[in-house]
Amino acid sequence: MDYATLHDSNPGALAATAQAYRAEAERWTHYADDWRDRVERPAIENWTGQTASRAEARLAETEARMRRGRPVLVDTAEALDEGAMLLGSFRDQLRGLSLEAKSYGWVIGDDGSVSRSPWEEPATDPVELVQQHQQQEAIEDRIRRILDEAGRADADLATKLRDLNARARDAVKEGGGGPEPRPLAPGAVPTAPPPNGGRGPW
Repeated sequence: MDYATLHDSNPGALAATAQAYRAEAERWTHYADDWRDRVERPAIENWTGQTASRAEARLAETEARMRRGRPVLVDTAEALDEGAMLLGSFRDQLRGLSLEAKSYGWVIGDDGSVSRSPWEEPATDPVELVQQHQQQEAIEDRIRRILDEAGRADADLATKLRDLNARARDAVKEGGGGPEPRPLAPGAVPTAPPPNGGRGPW
């Protein structure tokens, strides 16, 4: 990760995305409950016969898929929150060092290097020049360590999110064929049992 990317980063965007995932997890719980109460249970109670048995299994699997997705959404939110916290900490440390460097009239490169501003008068005293160089090296070392740590944290978060995406795909596909269930908006599912008293084809 380079200096400008971390310095100008926005951890709040990650935190907001985490909150959106938590809200989505709660919606999936609602969808699953709604499906169970307004589709699955009425069908089981009012539909009989061989076709009903097959349909019951498919209805139950649809509910199970919805419920399997929720833990993945929650884990994703937690990973994003952790990433936001780490990113915010690294950014704040970097900005503090940036202010310290600027107070001496120095500039910071994207690679974290610290150098004298071209508009700053160079020191003429040899002792002062050595001290200035040492200060620059100390700040540069701290900046580069922060950039390295932030880069590792960013890579770790990317790996976690890829793994969670794979878990999400596996969760909705596990246990049965057919297309992945689509979220159902409240009120969009039927409240009555299937037609013909449940004796017609599914």
